[in-house]
Amino acid sequence: MQNYSLYELQEHLRRVIALNFPEAIWINCEISAHNESRGHHFLSLLEKGEGEREILAQADAVIWERQFRKLRKELGKEIHQLLQNGRQIRLKAKVDFHLITFEQPEYSF
Repeated sequence: MQNYSLYELQEHLRRVIALNFPEAIWINCEISAHNESRGHHFLSLLEKGEGEREILAQADAVIWERQFRKLRKELGKEIHQLLQNGRQIRLKAKVDFHLITFEQPEYSF
C-alpha cells in the first residue's frame, strides 16, 4: 500500500475534482442548516436514504454576498423562504476543493 502525506492526498483530491467538474453542476439535496454572516450564507447540505434517518451524503456550501444579492434581486424576499432548514432544493454549484494551509510565523529575538 502506498503512503501519502496529508498534503499529497489533498492536492490529488483538488486536481481530480478540478478535472472532473470544470463547470457548475445541478445538485438535488436538502438544507440541514443555514447561517448568515456578513452577508455570506453558509449551508449544510445532505441527502437522506429511504428511511429518512440514514444520511447518505453531507457537504457544506457557501453563497457569497455578491451572489446572494443577485439571487435576492431575481427572487425578492422569496429567497429567504427557500433557504429554510429541511427544504429540498435543486442548486447549481461550482464544485471546488480548497487546501487549508498555514504559514509559519516568523519570530525574531
